[in-house]
Amino acid sequence: MKNAGKIIPIILLFLLLYLVGMIIGWPNISLNGQKDSQGMQHHDKTYFIHGNKNLYIHTVSQDERLSEESRQRIIERASDVTDDQIQFGIIYADSFIVSSNYKPYPYFYVMLEKTGNVDWDILSVEGGALRLDFYQKEAFFEGELSYKIEDNAIKWHVNGKFAGNGAMKLTHEKWEETEGSLMYEMTSAPLFNKKAEGSGICPLNLKEFY
Repeated sequence: MKNAGKIIPIILLFLLLYLVGMIIGWPNISLNGQKDSQGMQHHDKTYFIHGNKNLYIHTVSQDERLSEESRQRIIERASDVTDDQIQFGIIYADSFIVSSNYKPYPYFYVMLEKTGNVDWDILSVEGGALRLDFYQKEAFFEGELSYKIEDNAIKWHVNGKFAGNGAMKLTHEKWEETEGSLMYEMTSAPLFNKKAEGSGICPLNLKEFY
């Protein structure tokens, strides 16, 4: 009984920290759209822009998650292509779990070559980024997104920490046609953050948009 006076304040302190973390760092988010049995919204894993290079270039030009250098490179490389067998698209990866109500995912701009009536090969990953605001709440990330082409699919890995408040910037980008990485840094220290890791393989699953 003598220790009860010490234990109860400690328990109350942990409960207070947990509640503050839920409020500031990882709030419940009101979702719209299709949801699974756990209430999480789905996203299409792949779509492929076919036969309309202007649409692809416009999409890239409006993507603020890309660095200015990436946008310019992707647009210039697409603009230079005149071969009808070369097309462009965007591949969305699976979500990975950061918390029970927050699951971000990476996505990639790709150049493809037609090798048959319905067959395509990924020639290059033109650029990539993390979608951090899918659930109407933007989180902030510090860490690395890396990727490479393997067996006509994109193998990717994300490792770092996420916070529900703060600020971030892209500090380093390595790009080659078949692999690359992006390093992000938090520029202000959040009160709470959560380490998380995700990985996966994105095969081609084409949906054509004209």
